[in-house]
Parts: sequence; C-alpha cells; structure tokens
Amino acid sequence: MTKVKRSMGMAAVGATFVVVTATPMSPAAGGDLGGESTTMDGFEVRTEGDWIVYDRGKLAEDGTLEVVQGEKADDGTCLMGDSASSRSNVGAVYGVEIEFNPTTCQSKYWVRELTIDERDRVWSDEVGPGVQVDAPAVRVPDVGALGGAASYLPAATKSGWTQSWYEDPPGWDVTYTFVRTTWTYNGSCVSGASGAQEHRHMGQTGWVLLGWDWNNVYSCAKSSSNIYAAYKNDPFCPGSGNTTYNTYNRTRAEGKPDGSTYWAWPAVKSGGCSSLLSHKYLYGN
Repeated sequence: MTKVKRSMGMAAVGATFVVVTATPMSPAAGGDLGGESTTMDGFEVRTEGDWIVYDRGKLAEDGTLEVVQGEKADDGTCLMGDSASSRSNVGAVYGVEIEFNPTTCQSKYWVRELTIDERDRVWSDEVGPGVQVDAPAVRVPDVGALGGAASYLPAATKSGWTQSWYEDPPGWDVTYTFVRTTWTYNGSCVSGASGAQEHRHMGQTGWVLLGWDWNNVYSCAKSSSNIYAAYKNDPFCPGSGNTTYNTYNRTRAEGKPDGSTYWAWPAVKSGGCSSLLSHKYLYGN
C-alpha cells in the first residue's frame, strides 16, 4: 500500500481520534475488497460481546486491519472519523467497516489499496438520486505567514478526492458523499483551484435528505472541497421514535502548496437500528 500519514480528527465537533492498531493480516482471498466480488455482496450482522460484526465472508489477502477510536457524545452517539495525508500520489485506498463497538466507540476497518479496475467497480456500484456540482473554487483571504517551502517552476496541478458512504445488510449503498479538489501549486502557494461534490441517498428504501452544504475554496495555504450532509430514515427501524440517521460532518479533500493531499471522512450513524449500517470510504488522487 502507498505510504500515507494517518491522523484522526473531527474539528467541527471537537473530537479527537487515534488509530489504535494497524495490523497487516492475511485471511482467505476474495471477498468484499478484492477478487470477483463488489460492494453489492452485502453482509450478515451478528454480535460478539459488545462488538457488532459485519460478516462479509472472505476478505482480500493484502489488507490491513485498522481500529479507529471515536468519542462518545453526551447523548451516547459515537462520533467517528478518520483522515490521511500524503505528498505522493495515492491511487485508491478503500476502507470497509467490519466491526463496530457502540459501548467503546471503536470501529474496525479492513483497508487496502485498489487496482484501477477494482476502484472503477466500487464507483459503479453507487446507487440512488444525487446532486452533482463541479465549479471553480472561491478565493478566500490568506491567514498567517506561509514561507519555508521551495518554489517549483512551472506550477503544477493535482487532484485529490474522497468519498464516504453507508451500506445496509442487503448491500445497498444508502447514503453517500463525494468531494474532489483540483489545485495549482508551486511549492510555496496554491494559486488556483476548482472543486466538485456529489451526495446521494436511496429514497426507495426510505432515506430522506435533511440538509447539506458545500465549501469549495482556496487560499495560498490550501485548496479545500468539503461537504456536510445529513439524512434520516423512518421505516428502516420499525417502531415509534426509532428514526435512523446518517451525518457526514464534512467529507473533505484538500490540496497543499507542496503538492500534498489531505483527506478526511468523519461520519456518524445514530438512532434506531443504526448499528446495522456499515461505513465505507475511498480516497486517492
């Protein structure tokens, strides 16, 4: 896997996250992250102690197990999030939540770098109505001194993207967010940028968009394309007061003056039966 610097954070809600473990493992070949299968395979849900297991059968051999520590809000909701950064180009890194502990607010992800064909297959599986926007970024004022970086001539251009979504047990991708930033840089400053966003939900199974907003901006310090989107589903979990929620608190892709990319995918599942949903993410250049 391409070497990336992993860091956890959800600044919008003040939570702090750490990667507890990142352990290479080698289960049987095939499964949800490789071989001939796709994200439409679905999964079985079972419990093992406090852990909720999303059993997808065989997983690809060349993955890494990562355990993400979230923070519990006052209402008991687990605020989860993860991020990564790299100066080198990253093809496509794919993470699938395979276990979730609502008591300790921990999630286990199986993570691997995809081939181009695998990446395209994951993209093609996304379903549901959506809103797409592709536009020039808005210039915002610079804050603080930048300095310290060498300049490259001529300037270079690069793109980085992040997508984050939830899947239900039958294998439907029920809510989804995507952002991309494309920026021009010279080693000391970002001189221009454009961005794109997409958000979708599966209305056929009861999902409703509650609200969304998108920031598409740049300054000398960075370009940033980031989205907030919130969804709910009443029929997913029968019974009074059992509404299920998905919240994406700024799925993010940022470009830096030295060509580095920063990706983040904070996502929260809450309400009735929300532990039945498995989170996925994909990021790259």
